[in-house]
Amino acid sequence: MDGINNKYNIVIEVLTPLSIGAGVEKDWVRGVDFVVDKGKLYKLNLKKMLAAGFSLEELSSCFSNKNEKAMISKLAGKLMQVSDIVLPMPAQSDNDIKTFVKSQLSGTPILTGSSLKGAIRSILFSSFRDDEEKTEDVFGKIKDGSDFMRFIRLSDADFESTTLVNTKIFNLHKVDGEWEGGWKHAFQNGTDSRFMMTGFNTVYECLKPGQKSNCTISLATKLFDNYNGEQPKLSKKQDLFSEEEYDPIENLFYAINSHTYDYINVSSTKYN
Repeated sequence: MDGINNKYNIVIEVLTPLSIGAGVEKDWVRGVDFVVDKGKLYKLNLKKMLAAGFSLEELSSCFSNKNEKAMISKLAGKLMQVSDIVLPMPAQSDNDIKTFVKSQLSGTPILTGSSLKGAIRSILFSSFRDDEEKTEDVFGKIKDGSDFMRFIRLSDADFESTTLVNTKIFNLHKVDGEWEGGWKHAFQNGTDSRFMMTGFNTVYECLKPGQKSNCTISLATKLFDNYNGEQPKLSKKQDLFSEEEYDPIENLFYAINSHTYDYINVSSTKYN
């Protein structure tokens, strides 16, 4: 218990490769932020380059032209020394590497509380709604302080490392007048049932399956009890925060697990 909050410590385990983008401005550019040599990606560090004896003058032409081959040639024998991280490169790609969000203090990958809260918000929207389409008709309004999600808070979860995962575009195309799914390889007439590692693929920096981390969830049940008269879908929200039969955190995880089970079950039934 933490004042008006019920605070819970939870363990998060990554089950599948997970990507949370740091933003386009932080994507890694080939020949500038990284080079690939013998199947490995080297994330370059300019300070380490300068400390290793390289001058800005001799590196500037490589950076300005994104000349990866020239950069590898200049750094030969010192790639490990001038790199922050080295990762196996899963596939050739002409696109920038989509990076994972990092802590501003430690530089380690983090599963942000806002991302977790957004996922929970989507699940509770499905759980609370009947036929409403607008989120404010289900959660309340942010501008007047009645938004239900203000009663749920999550901390960030810190992880140790990331890996690179290759992704491929799968889209619809017509075959003999019928729509079919296929792998996209080129701009025109480049979609078919063949799978190739390259062509319209993007490499993402992701959390690896099996990693675990700790975070906290705070449920402001007391604050909600004093404010719930102005909440839409009040009875369903009261059931979620009720302590009559189960602890509120158990009610929340039951809602999450039920939604996940139904989603997987419906999806598998639809596409099998």
